Amino acid sequence: MTPPPLVYVINLDRSPDRLAALGEQCGEVGLHLERIAAIDCRELDQIPWRTQYDDARNRREYLGPLTPGEIACFLSHRRAWGAFLQTNDPAAVFLEDDVIPLAGADEIHRVMQQVADFPRPLLCKLNTLHGARQTGSMTRLRRSLLPPLTGAAHGMNRAAAEQLHSFTAKFHEPVDVCLQRWWDHGVDVRIADPPLFEEKRGAGYASTIRPSGEGPPEGRLQRELRRPALQVRRLVRALLATARSRRGT
Repeated sequence: MTPPPLVYVINLDRSPDRLAALGEQCGEVGLHLERIAAIDCRELDQIPWRTQYDDARNRREYLGPLTPGEIACFLSHRRAWGAFLQTNDPAAVFLEDDVIPLAGADEIHRVMQQVADFPRPLLCKLNTLHGARQTGSMTRLRRSLLPPLTGAAHGMNRAAAEQLHSFTAKFHEPVDVCLQRWWDHGVDVRIADPPLFEEKRGAGYASTIRPSGEGPPEGRLQRELRRPALQVRRLVRALLATARSRRGT
């Protein structure tokens, strides 16, 4: 019998209540969590993050400078991937602490066994269909030309973790935006349908790992004005990569 997958939860030291709530909810469906201490955006000056953040490429290719929260979030995810790579396990689930499980351990285990057995590097987004619920049907892994921009719950096999950890040694965009670029990092990205996790909504559950609303209003406006062009560029890159794949090149 294959052991259940590792389930890592990225959690700030200053958010023990979130860890306790998620631990209770996951325990009810038979999941055991392993905590990864998130990097706090308030304490970035204590770590050498500038050696990993590619400021020049950010200015060339992204919507605007990353906020401290986005940088800390990316570094926290890389820390979790690195912890997984220190084990011998074939696959793992990675959660932020503002999600809730929608399925039991048996179904999550079944999906992650597919991820582990996949013959190529594979990342599966586990919380992509917002508002959808488990219907009793078995979750399938479907393709998407442009995977949704979410990193709050995903699973990956060892080959994917190795490839992404190496690919992101220098980063210039938020982690969820980076994970979307399958045509560049070379990891197959699938979507769990129906989803296995859901992001919490409502007062008190804005993400502490990837806080929104950082920075001056003019900076946020600049991002929104640039966003359509970035989305078009990514769609073109995805279409070209798909065409090359179909030609076998």
